[in-house]
Amino acid sequence: MQEEKKVKLKRSAIICIILISILAMGTSVYAYLTTYAEAKGAIIFPKRMGKSILSEGTENLQKKIVVKVDKNEKGAYVRAKIYTSEYVTYSGDNWEYKDDGYYYYQKPLNPGESSSELLVTVKEPNEKNEFDVIVVQEATPIKYNASGEPYANWDTKYSIIE
Repeated sequence: MQEEKKVKLKRSAIICIILISILAMGTSVYAYLTTYAEAKGAIIFPKRMGKSILSEGTENLQKKIVVKVDKNEKGAYVRAKIYTSEYVTYSGDNWEYKDDGYYYYQKPLNPGESSSELLVTVKEPNEKNEFDVIVVQEATPIKYNASGEPYANWDTKYSIIE
C-alpha cells in the first residue's frame, strides 16, 4: 500500500512538472506574438518634391490629423492612409476616401499651408480606453495639365541613388 502511494505521488509530480512546462512555453509564445514596435523616420527627397509635415494629436478617443506643406518646398497634394483595429469613424472637410484605402485632401496646398483636420473617432475602445491608430501620410508635387489646371500624379516613382 505504501509503495502504491509513492508511485501515485511520483506520477502526480511528473504530471505537474509537464503541465508547468507546457504553461511556461505557452506564455513565452504568447508574449512573443503580442509584442509591438514603434516606427519613426522618413525618407527625405530633394527639395521641390512637395515635402509635407504630419501633425497628430489625440484627445477624448479622437485622433486629429493635419498635414502641412513645408514653407521652403513646392506646393503639393497630400493623402493619408489610416491603419487601426478599432471601430472608428472619419470626418473632415475636403478629405475624400477612395478605393485604394487613402483619404485624399481635395485641394492643393501651397508652401506653408495646412490641410483641414481629418478626425478619426474611436467608437468602441477597449476597457482601458486605449487605442492604436497608425497614419501614413504622403505628398506629391502639384502638376499642371496643358490648360493650366492643377492635378496630382500619385503614380510618380522616385528612386534613391546612394
